[in-house]
Amino acid sequence: MKRRFLLRLCGFLIVTLLLPLQAVADESDSVVAAKSTYSGIRMAAGGESHTLALNANGTVWAWGGGQLGNGSTTGSPAPVQVQDLHSVEAIAAGGSHNLAIKSDGTVWAWGFNGYGQLGDGSTTGRNTPVQVEGLRSIVGAAAHYDHSLALKSDGTVWAWGRNEYGQLGDGSKTDRHTPVRVKGLDSVVAISSGFGYSLAVKSDGTVWAWGKNEYGQLGNGSTTQSSAPVQVQGLHSVTAVASGDYHNLAIKRDGTVWSWGPNLAGQLGDGSDMDRYTPVQVEGFSSAVDVDAGFGHSLALKSDGTVWAWGNYQFNEWGFGSSTPVQVQELDSVVDIAAGTQHSLAVRNDGTVWAWGKNDNGQLGDGTSTARLTPIKVQGFGGPEWPEGDVLTVTHVTYNSVQLNWQPAKDGAEVDQYWVYQENTLVAALNGDTTYYEVKELSPHSTYHFSLIAVNDDGSQSATKDVTVTTAANQDETLLFNRFDGTILDFDQHRILWKQTGDQVLWLFNRANQSQTKVHDATMAGAPYTIGAAKLSADGVVYSILGKAVNTRYWKDGADQRYWDGWEWGYLHEVNGNYAVFTFGAADVTTGGSRTLPSSDFENAYRFDLSYDGTVAYTDPTSESSLYLSLPDGTLTTYDPSSNYQTYSGALTDGKNMIYKVLKVDNGSDSMWSLRVRSTDQRITEETELALNPYAQDEFADPRKSYRISNGWIAYNKYNQDGDSWTLYVRSPEGEEKQASFLSGHVNIEQLGPDGTVAYSIQNQTYLYSAPKGKLIHTSTGPGTFHYIDGTWYRLDGNSLFAVQTDHSDTTAPVWTAENPLTVTDVTYMSAVLAWQPAADTEGVTLYRIYQNDTPIDTVTGSVYSYEVDGLTPSTAYKFTLEAEDAAGNKSANSPSVTVTTNAYAPVDSTAPVWPDGPVLTAADVTYNSVQLNWQPAADDMGVDSYEIYKDDSLLASVSGSVYSYTALGLFPETAYGFAVQAKDAAGNASLKSKVMSVTTSAYHPLPNPYMDLKVKPGFVQVGSTLDLVVKAEEAEDLYAFLADLKYSPQQVKLKEVWLSPSFGTEGKDAVFSRKLQDGRARLAGALLGPVPGRSGSLQLMTIRFQVLAKGPVVFTLDPNTEVADSQGQTRKLGTPVMLELVISDPDFDKDGKIGLSDLVLISRHSGTSEGQPGYDKAYDLNFDRMIDSQDVQYVAGKVAAGSA
Repeated sequence: MKRRFLLRLCGFLIVTLLLPLQAVADESDSVVAAKSTYSGIRMAAGGESHTLALNANGTVWAWGGGQLGNGSTTGSPAPVQVQDLHSVEAIAAGGSHNLAIKSDGTVWAWGFNGYGQLGDGSTTGRNTPVQVEGLRSIVGAAAHYDHSLALKSDGTVWAWGRNEYGQLGDGSKTDRHTPVRVKGLDSVVAISSGFGYSLAVKSDGTVWAWGKNEYGQLGNGSTTQSSAPVQVQGLHSVTAVASGDYHNLAIKRDGTVWSWGPNLAGQLGDGSDMDRYTPVQVEGFSSAVDVDAGFGHSLALKSDGTVWAWGNYQFNEWGFGSSTPVQVQELDSVVDIAAGTQHSLAVRNDGTVWAWGKNDNGQLGDGTSTARLTPIKVQGFGGPEWPEGDVLTVTHVTYNSVQLNWQPAKDGAEVDQYWVYQENTLVAALNGDTTYYEVKELSPHSTYHFSLIAVNDDGSQSATKDVTVTTAANQDETLLFNRFDGTILDFDQHRILWKQTGDQVLWLFNRANQSQTKVHDATMAGAPYTIGAAKLSADGVVYSILGKAVNTRYWKDGADQRYWDGWEWGYLHEVNGNYAVFTFGAADVTTGGSRTLPSSDFENAYRFDLSYDGTVAYTDPTSESSLYLSLPDGTLTTYDPSSNYQTYSGALTDGKNMIYKVLKVDNGSDSMWSLRVRSTDQRITEETELALNPYAQDEFADPRKSYRISNGWIAYNKYNQDGDSWTLYVRSPEGEEKQASFLSGHVNIEQLGPDGTVAYSIQNQTYLYSAPKGKLIHTSTGPGTFHYIDGTWYRLDGNSLFAVQTDHSDTTAPVWTAENPLTVTDVTYMSAVLAWQPAADTEGVTLYRIYQNDTPIDTVTGSVYSYEVDGLTPSTAYKFTLEAEDAAGNKSANSPSVTVTTNAYAPVDSTAPVWPDGPVLTAADVTYNSVQLNWQPAADDMGVDSYEIYKDDSLLASVSGSVYSYTALGLFPETAYGFAVQAKDAAGNASLKSKVMSVTTSAYHPLPNPYMDLKVKPGFVQVGSTLDLVVKAEEAEDLYAFLADLKYSPQQVKLKEVWLSPSFGTEGKDAVFSRKLQDGRARLAGALLGPVPGRSGSLQLMTIRFQVLAKGPVVFTLDPNTEVADSQGQTRKLGTPVMLELVISDPDFDKDGKIGLSDLVLISRHSGTSEGQPGYDKAYDLNFDRMIDSQDVQYVAGKVAAGSA
């Protein structure tokens, strides 16, 4: 509930920004030129069953159950404007009353008034706002159910309303109908109010509380209420507070969040349900800029614009339920949050309001009373509303112009105008039927910010839509085609294939005569389906239909020629020439000839490559152990790794050669990716080692970003471990290698042309490099992707296609236009920041090279104009110069140099932190291998920067100066340890170590029981389907690691994939998992990560998926050498094998070649038996649930009725 706010910290800025705009409106007698720097909603507040929102134009809107200030007591599930209220700068919502602060510093109130909480001297409720008596110069306010607070600009706090618990802080328990000053409190910068209590933050960062305290909400370690302010214990450096009904939140300067009060619902966020009478830190949370609290839930806003929540889940106030923070999904760019009693609100930077949670009184503002588990947008604030999705987009980016495009806004009437702003300056006022605008006379290689506002005929404005774009660096791009109302999907030298907005109409555009043909129109039949992937073939179009059924079609000469059913072929992934690759195979689209691709089952195009002649190179997407090459005639060649290679992946081919990655292990050293090339005769012709760490290189990423092959040319990234950098190289068919990139940063390859020209991007800039010419031939800062078609490079940007000129000759070097372009700032004893004015070049600067004492030290892209130099020596003079270079390799003369001397190293802080009197370090939660250490904060004149924890005189860990506890893990049972803690400030001054505290761990429990079991997930299985085998550990105790040796019948089943079960751990997060897979055998090892206790109880370890190859019995066996280990490293083997025998059968029990009535009788006679009972036969247990029941019989009956052969 938004019980509190600081007004003038932001309100003064708002007034300052609005005043010049108002002056413009006064002079012109028109509001067209007067754009607010922020339109739409900028603040929200939540009550018990209603919500408030503050519009940037100073009006207040309300919705929900009553207390809406619109002259009635009738609620509304959609926003209504509060009457007679304007020039408002901030709002607060109580349980059933509301407060607003105007720009003149007065406070206005409306709603329930049974205790005088409206402050107008009466107890009469008000349906429209009334002024609170005697208050001026107010900069903040807070409201709860029955009392109100206000903060004056002089730092004093005033209160009125109910005072049963002393929540007004005037030393009495008498209700007040007009404001009274809170005694003994000054220098206050923030306030908040809960149910029967109040909070305040002073300028020194301390927090004070008064009023009700039965749950420890005053934070002073007791449950005794107080009618005068008392200091909250252990809190300092606080910048903001928020109160729910009974619990509180506080943000420190370091961005951490602290909480105290009741915790039954986990609303304190410390991972427990324990009430806290003094503040505790919210677990794992930082970078907070705002918090708010409801009845049993909490909200926090991070500096990155994301919203996080924790606490009660009864009404899903946040869409989740957790005792530690979880991120609210589908929300970003948030600038304000608010918590109602059981609902939540967020305001995004585009001025829109989003709500979720309880909605019985319409408090979510969506026009219904239906609770929402995820945020929904609130609409209806009097101005035009934007549709969902990307409203404002940019296309047709050239070196001196861009085109802004937008979706039409909606309004009760028609939109009157659209206002376009460039850097907050109005550049166009357009008619309401306009949906695009071209901005001209821009500068090359420059970044611009544009804004769009829709205005209706009464002057009401929509929320602001913003977009930022950088113009192209030079004039080398020519716009060929644009204004398609959709997206270009594919093109060649003659045709453009594009999909109309809405994904239901597909068009083919003829580049020669500018005509176009409709390929498919899903709107004609009103069909509930859309067009998915679509590609040009050599002479037609291949496209997919997505809906209840999936299918792919080949279109040519105005009609569909062929059809591929999605159930058989899966999804369309790629088309090249006259060939297409699907999830389960490949086809010649002109003849219809098809071929299967064994072990394919592609989910995307990352695991295969299709050449123009129909050759497919791929790896198995489940195990990646082998490499496959499928020729158009169906010939399939399989390459298995040699003994010192673990796996193949990322196969690419140009039809002549194949290139792929190999995960290699040499003599037990760390695994490395190597790059291998095979020629047309399948010989390994070249191997280039790439130092790619397999744990940093995503196996499932598109390999085309890292390497490419085309007409014998190879482009690939090479990792320099010493410099932690990547470099792009291009190698000719003859083996000549050239370096193509010279900037630091990861290189993404976009395309490699058959002439050895490569397009790649670094740091949001794209480059074309010609290996035959040995130089860059083009740079681009615009969006889109680069494509090579018949000797020409193109840039494709949404619905715009540009031709790129690369054959021009540039011999003019960049020049420095400023007399002294280079400056130095922020000089310290070890670093300095260089800044410079851009150099001028006819084609644009590609990079800047930085020199230190005439030696090059680094390069940055041409769009970067500053650089921090570090690692310098104190009291030392350095000379810096710059060199500018363009895409053609022309280099400027060095800029005029600057010389700077670093500062001397002279620490200014020499005072060490000191400990308080009494015991400093205490222990809690002692187990056999861990102990929680807690300590009192140390004091330091400059603040404590960190605490170092020592175990037996050895440094164990270091934590932030705002953390006062640490859990020591990985200890030995029944062992005595000595712990101490030392405080340090930012200057490195260290306190004395605390007195050593001795702790003895408890006794250790026995080894984990090695008993393991094999289970099959129940389900009907037939040849070709999958079977899931589960490995379980029964009665496990402290199971930390395992090695399972599984044997199976390779003639009956094929192992497809293996994964850890969540009950043991998540691979790569809190556990590791390794697989060694052989034909008929799998050795599988897993272990937890970190010094944590092992798992206990009955738990699943992993699931192994097999594909059924043939009918008959199949046996799975866990070898006796299978073993487990506990967290102390002690191991125990299984000792005896664990076997599971299944029978893969079909319902043809009488073997007459069909499934008939006799088969139904046979299985029915076995019905009602379970494993171990007389009459049970595995052959009739068709779903492997260890019983023959009605499900098995029904399955056979279905086959009989269907007439299955």
